Amino acid sequence: MDEQPRICRLFVVEDDDNDYRLMLQALRELSFPVATTRAADGEEAIQIARLSDPLEDHFDLVLLDSQLPKHPGLEVLRVLRQVDPVARVPIVFFTGTYQREPADRANALGATSCLAKPVENDAFLGTVRDIVAYWYEVGRSERNAAMDEPVGLLEG
Repeated sequence: MDEQPRICRLFVVEDDDNDYRLMLQALRELSFPVATTRAADGEEAIQIARLSDPLEDHFDLVLLDSQLPKHPGLEVLRVLRQVDPVARVPIVFFTGTYQREPADRANALGATSCLAKPVENDAFLGTVRDIVAYWYEVGRSERNAAMDEPVGLLEG
């Protein structure tokens, strides 16, 4: 019996409708199913994060834009890491252009990686596709390794 691929649960925090549509287009090209939850501004992202405690029970990966209405991406990142203090859920922080200071601040707040969002659509599609595929495989490998670990006996 073939095992069904596990659904990758993705939390996308992106206010730009065109960028979100491009992300969805990239996700349709993956070889595994992806379910997305979108927050279109920082306030909505914070509300979803607080309702999703612990974060790892709801999402496998977060794609977070840095420039958001209502609350900036760095504030959203801080709240996400409060909900996921052991950083089990990777958070990829997108900046408009690569600038060292926002990337350093995002890393200090617990971003897994920081990337400059590509300006060209094809490059953006490829970046999203590669990031999600990478973290999906990492998560799958970790789950398989955990299932292979021997379980110790408790002495009473």
